[in-house]
This record gives sequence, C-alpha cells and structure tokens, in this order.
Amino acid sequence: MMQKPSENLSSLTAEQVDLIKRFQVAYNSIDRKLRSILNLGDEVSFTEVVKKYASAHPIWHARGDTLRELGNLRNVLVHSETRPERYLAVPLSSVVMQIEQIRDALINPLLVIPKFQRQVALVTSSTFLSTALKTMNDGNYSQLPVYNGDAFQGVITENGIARWLARYVSNKDEIVDLSEIPVKDALRQEEKRPYFLFVSKQTPVDDVVEKFGTVQKS
Repeated sequence: MMQKPSENLSSLTAEQVDLIKRFQVAYNSIDRKLRSILNLGDEVSFTEVVKKYASAHPIWHARGDTLRELGNLRNVLVHSETRPERYLAVPLSSVVMQIEQIRDALINPLLVIPKFQRQVALVTSSTFLSTALKTMNDGNYSQLPVYNGDAFQGVITENGIARWLARYVSNKDEIVDLSEIPVKDALRQEEKRPYFLFVSKQTPVDDVVEKFGTVQKS
C-alpha cells in the first residue's frame, strides 16, 4: 500500500509528492462528501462516517472496507509529515488510482443514461402473441414491456406465455392460433411480483443495483 521515499527519507521526488497530494485530495473529497450526505460533523470519525454510509448503501460495503484501510494510510501520511513535503511513506500509484476511483464513483457517479441507453422493443396489450414471440425470437429477448398507449401494463415473459398456453390447452381441446390471441390475455398469467422498476435517467447506476437487490428480496 505504501512505498518508501528515496534513500534520503527527508527528500521526495516530484512524482512521489504528486502521489501524496492526489491521495490527500481524493481522501478529503470523499470525507467532505460523505459528511455532507449524512449531515455529520467533524466530531465523527472517518471510519464511523464510512460505516454509516455503507450500512445505508450495501453496494458500498467493499468500498467501505477499502476506505477504512486507506484511512489508516492517510493518518500515517498526516502524522509522518515532519516538515512541508517531507514524509516517511508514499502511497503506491495503484492505491492512489483506487481511492480516486472511489471518489469519482461518489461525487460523479455513473448514470443509467447514457450508460444503458438502448432502443427498447415493446408490444401493446392488443399485439398478438405470435407477433410478440417473433419479436422475442428476433431480438433474443425473454421478456417485453407491454403498453396500452402511454400506460404501462406489465411485462410479458416466455414463462408467462408458456403458463397461459398450458392452462388454455388444458381447458380447451382445440388448436391454439397465436395470431388471434392478444398479449393482454397471456399477461394475466404473469407472476404478480415486483421485478421491474422505473427510475429517472439521471439515477446513479449504483442506486439502481441497490434497488433491484431490494426488489428481489421482496
């Protein structure tokens, strides 16, 4: 995590000084941002701040562990500075990059748009099942959103269509013509569970991952 300065411990190269400054800037940015989000003052330790944030954002558990370790490194840097730009240790370049990545994820998070911006294939409630299945096959989809005008109706899935077919065939001894059956009929056989979410295009990707984790547990 740390490297020794040049042989003369009181002298640092320009590159080593830059690594220390970058580390401290990233650390301070994270510290200020987390305290601002949680409305915590300086009387709360950095370790406790990170712990509180990670408890509210499970996806941050791994980052929280890393930050607590880096907090120890920061203390070493701060307390080992005997005179301006004279330290007994220097963070590795990989460590500096790591804390900068954590800072960027917190302050400038990756957003769902444009990262996951795609043209979404969909069907209407009156679309025939034959058309829906062709759309699934052509696009290699296992499910499609269903709309009635601008109103979202649900998600039609391969499993839902299979359940509808099984029930239809068991109740009626006749050939099924899927070109005459609207999607809305099969949509009734879909599982009644929350497996989709609507989020703002400016929602951080991390938040979406957390939300889907909550949905899957419900």
